[in-house]
Amino acid sequence: MERVYEDRPEVWKKAIGDSLLFHLGIYPDGASSLEEAGICFLEHTLELADVEAPVRVLDVGCGWGSVLQYLAERFADCPRLDGINISAEQLAYAAAGIRRSGLDGRVRLFLCNAQDVRFLPGPETPYDLVMARGSVAHFPPAVLRGMAEGLAQRVRRGGKLIVADVFYNDVASYVSSIEDTVDRCACGYRKSPDQVTGLLEECGFLVDDVRVLPDAKDTVRWFRQVQANMDAHWAAGERPRALDEYYITFSNMIAAVERGAVSAYSIIARRG
Repeated sequence: MERVYEDRPEVWKKAIGDSLLFHLGIYPDGASSLEEAGICFLEHTLELADVEAPVRVLDVGCGWGSVLQYLAERFADCPRLDGINISAEQLAYAAAGIRRSGLDGRVRLFLCNAQDVRFLPGPETPYDLVMARGSVAHFPPAVLRGMAEGLAQRVRRGGKLIVADVFYNDVASYVSSIEDTVDRCACGYRKSPDQVTGLLEECGFLVDDVRVLPDAKDTVRWFRQVQANMDAHWAAGERPRALDEYYITFSNMIAAVERGAVSAYSIIARRG
């Protein structure tokens, strides 16, 4: 996983847009760009979670920092926002962007595996909101359990957890439409939404909402839009390794979504 995002951010911008806001999107009337669709999706999940005036926020798998910057501006009175990631390249880019935006007094970044969230500094101030968008699909079972158990210690009672990712509707019966001997994009640990919600409940969270979001149409549209951007910049066989893996994975996911084997899900949980 540490090697997936080692290419320069400028390379990724050609595929997913200048904002590097990288996790699916919804397309209401008027939204057409990846950034517009991504913000619409992020806002919709925040509305579902009904979060107001958080004192401390955590972004698990914060990528290039785009969501953290957005949240810092959206919750302008929030004094502390943390981001964790295991990609040093992404964290370096995120740190530079946060400094340019003048947010380094409120936003802190940590090179930290999700299973180690319990060890983050400042346990006296629990988290009101935790985001795990597009990261859970990468986690081995032990990392997912470690995250859930750690968050149970670090999220305040009533605090919200948003999980948004692509899950398999029936892991046992799923058959890939392509040769599946390579762990492309470090996404080889398939999970169903029931497995994720069951673990969260086991660790003391109450699951308030589970739904397919984005719907199949918007999920496929987002995948194809990223692929179209890649096609505009690279001929087949010339894409950087990680982007090529995503291109192939997206083709596989499009087929799986269209036949109902895979869906994008939004899960809203509350610390009991």
